Amino acid sequence: MTRTRTAAAVAALVALVVTVAAAWGRDGTVEGRGYLTSSFDLDTSLAEMVAFPSNAIVVRGRVVGADPARWNTPDGAEPSVQRPMHYVFTPVRVRVTEVLAGSHLRAGQTFTTRRYDGKVGSVRFAEEHGASPLRPGRDVVLFLQAPQPLNDGRADLIANAVYVVDGDRLVSDGNVVGSMPTLVTMLAAHPR
Repeated sequence: MTRTRTAAAVAALVALVVTVAAAWGRDGTVEGRGYLTSSFDLDTSLAEMVAFPSNAIVVRGRVVGADPARWNTPDGAEPSVQRPMHYVFTPVRVRVTEVLAGSHLRAGQTFTTRRYDGKVGSVRFAEEHGASPLRPGRDVVLFLQAPQPLNDGRADLIANAVYVVDGDRLVSDGNVVGSMPTLVTMLAAHPR
């Protein structure tokens, strides 16, 4: 990933934190009911996602379900004092159909990742760029970080990028960004 892309990814994450932080009052109470969040996708460039070192796992899978939205607190409940690092997300279950890179998952296995939207009580978080590709029934390719403990005690795998598979094409935000054969070739040149 180039320095420019790294800086852009960091700026996007900072913008998300600032956006969410602006939603809370000085006393830690929620001032509104809805929050617009940026997706955590780092980039839509397939070449950069293949080369990005944090993408230890690349799988093709089908989104098989979603659990109720929750806060990223250990118990999933709204925090008594909200901070910028608190947000609502929807746990999404994905069944692996093909492992393209990495050894942490296998075909047929189901894992949980996060969709950064959802509603808990009167608080609603929505993605800035519209609906997430992580919707039940969708065929997707996910670039995932290696498993690591999360601050809310969950073991969800975090996706740095998600592409919808449409035939042989890979689609991001309605734009074709590559193909499955191209992705397989690129991954062979960048073993994990």
